[in-house]
Amino acid sequence: MDDVGNKEGMSRRDFLKSAGVFGGKVMADKVLGPLERPKSPEQLRPIEIKAIALKIGRSDPHEAMRALKQLFSMERCDVVVTPEFTFHYSLEKDEQGYRKVTVLYVNRAGAGYNISEYSDPLVISVIENARLLAAKNGSHIFLSSFYEMDERDPHNKEKYKNTMLHIDDHGNIIGVKRKFEAPEGNFSVDINGKAVKVLPLICGEAWEERIQDPISGKRRSLAPEWVRRGAPYHVLIHSLAQGDLKFEELQDHVDGDFVASDKKLPESWYVDTFKDYYSPYFPYLIKGASVVASDIGTAGIFESNMRPIKTWKDGDFYVSAIVKVG
Repeated sequence: MDDVGNKEGMSRRDFLKSAGVFGGKVMADKVLGPLERPKSPEQLRPIEIKAIALKIGRSDPHEAMRALKQLFSMERCDVVVTPEFTFHYSLEKDEQGYRKVTVLYVNRAGAGYNISEYSDPLVISVIENARLLAAKNGSHIFLSSFYEMDERDPHNKEKYKNTMLHIDDHGNIIGVKRKFEAPEGNFSVDINGKAVKVLPLICGEAWEERIQDPISGKRRSLAPEWVRRGAPYHVLIHSLAQGDLKFEELQDHVDGDFVASDKKLPESWYVDTFKDYYSPYFPYLIKGASVVASDIGTAGIFESNMRPIKTWKDGDFYVSAIVKVG
């Protein structure tokens, strides 16, 4: 299969990259087989999706949970998405003066997942509170993101994962999404007995696979195979952490010393970003699907053509909109 359509023995990965965006999609169908899209479900009731933009200067699990509790005290919702890196660090400092990493260990347990007792106590507390909120309010929470380590090799930082948890409306952890990896478990939202399929992405996943567009000359993203195989999706959720900042500022964020930039993200930031990097994902969304983007400093809910439905404004700490799917 690696040599399909390639007389020089080029690898499948390089062959698809060399084909460009449009040629790449055609060749991907040939190499990977035609995309079998399951039938869309019957018409569903409107889903109220709330994306949260926390007004914090750094990763702060305490403030994130206060915001979640406040949100649920004000409005009901079917789906909540939190920003990337929200639960990576506590406000405590280690001996070197750096903020302490709050490690998550998660294990498969039957159809769902359990949080290991060896996880950081703050992480355990955050997740248990989120589970209670989800069950009490009948909501699905996409809790993002955690600093996950492998419990079998806890000192190997190379095995670190940037991880999102899907907590269902009964308070069960039913899905795990690790950045740059296919989601595990269940990422569907049950509405009136109908499955609404969610495509979960964490920040810069679109930058993992990029190819040269032969027409524009620009580098474009290529949706990975797991996205193709799982299509179609009703909702794309995107958990970010001010991805337009300079690399040094973003690295400070990863290291736990991030301070929010004073500059305001331009109104068109999400639109430009998604059109430039995520357009190859759109063919795998159903017609009328929505995009929900939750960031540290802003948030937005969009139609799949990136027409804004609602975006974050000063004074808000979350964005709320009713989105029709199906």
